[in-house]
Amino acid sequence: MMDLQYLWALGHLVTLTSAARILYAYTIGIFSKTIPGFWYHAAYAGALVSYSIVVSKSLGVPQFNRAYLQKAMMEDNAQYGFMAVYWFLSKPVYFSLLPFATFSFFHVLTFFRGTILPKMFTAPTPAARPAAGSKPVQHPVVEKYGTLIGNFIKQNYDRAMFFVAYSEVGILLWTILRAVTLRGSFTTPLIVSQWLRVRYLSSNFERKVIDNLVIRLDHMAAQQSPAINNVYKQAKSVISMWGSAVSTPNASANRSTASATGVNAGTPNAAGMRERTAAAGRR
Repeated sequence: MMDLQYLWALGHLVTLTSAARILYAYTIGIFSKTIPGFWYHAAYAGALVSYSIVVSKSLGVPQFNRAYLQKAMMEDNAQYGFMAVYWFLSKPVYFSLLPFATFSFFHVLTFFRGTILPKMFTAPTPAARPAAGSKPVQHPVVEKYGTLIGNFIKQNYDRAMFFVAYSEVGILLWTILRAVTLRGSFTTPLIVSQWLRVRYLSSNFERKVIDNLVIRLDHMAAQQSPAINNVYKQAKSVISMWGSAVSTPNASANRSTASATGVNAGTPNAAGMRERTAAAGRR
């Protein structure tokens, strides 16, 4: 039986390679437009495998009660697992793969660095017993490329998380555009907006991005005519009232993006890689 850690990593690898295949098909343009549909569902099938493993470990067996649902709403992996189910069952929205592919990219790198490399290149047996507290002996290849990968992850973590946050706002705008042009369902933007409301509470990156966008919109509206500015303020008030229906962020929510939850040390959660990346340079 495959170890859950490897199954988790395989799910992310499937998501990453499927998303890359779709990107290749649409950028090169030499493949039939019917091909990406298979890869779209393959990408979300991989995501469902990975997130279901981590959610089952962090929250236990799914239960249909209020306490479990409240915990799941503020757990990153459960949030992304829910959206993976929705996107998998819905008409393909290829743009929606951006956050999942980004997470999978970093998770595959982390797994390769922490698990695959050490198994490919075993450490040489030391001539003498290492002193207590000393750094474990590593194969030169593991030490060299492990350090390179670890530094890359640490240097690009915040940038990638902001990219994900902006892309998620872009997904909402894209689904709204598809709905008003009758190319998509009106249900999708409603679900995505509700999901983004929860993400706003549980992700510091999402909160910073949305707050920054609101500031920019405020500035743009202030430069328009009084009528347009008044319409903007009324719309903003309605959205704010709708958003306030969810409780304000608490300490647990603020930690969710920075925590690392998984099957074991090799399986960090969907949006939080802080603990894994902080330790990357020390290995």
